[in-house]
Parts: sequence; C-alpha cells; structure tokens
Amino acid sequence: MVLLGLAENPALPEALMRRMIGLEFAGGQIARRPDLPGSLIAEIMASGDEWLLRALARNPRLSSDTRLRLAAHHDPRVREALAAPALSAPDR
Repeated sequence: MVLLGLAENPALPEALMRRMIGLEFAGGQIARRPDLPGSLIAEIMASGDEWLLRALARNPRLSSDTRLRLAAHHDPRVREALAAPALSAPDR
C-alpha cells in the first residue's frame, strides 16, 4: 500500500518511477500517471510487457501516436484497455 501512495506522489522523481515500473503493484499505477515522462512511455512500449501495456493504455494523457500503436497491438486485452474509457463515457 505504501508503494501505491508513492507511485501517485506528484513529486516522485523520474528515476524512482523507472525503478517502480517493474514492481508488481506499483508498475500499473506508474504507467497510468498523467504526468508520465515520454522516456518512460517509450520504455514501457518497448518492453512488450502486456500487463504494463494494458495499464499504459488506460493513461488519459497519451499522445495520438502512442494510442495508435496500442490500438494496433496484437494482444486484444491491450486494445480493450485502450477502448475502456470510451466505452464508459456518458452519452451526450
């Protein structure tokens, strides 16, 4: 639980975010951070780790290029995670 709080800390340095990405409970929280640096987004994309990619797909501040790459991912669970916010959006 302490790691989840640390993962959400807005003052968390990038170097510590990088170390926490590999931790089972904190990695997903880090990947979903709206202020996630581009270098860490690139590392997660290059990792091929479907669990982290699903968490990243739920990040509300991804670039269009990153969203397109995730939308073309071979794992349907990654694509589903990317679409989940749109599926839960209220009707207008």
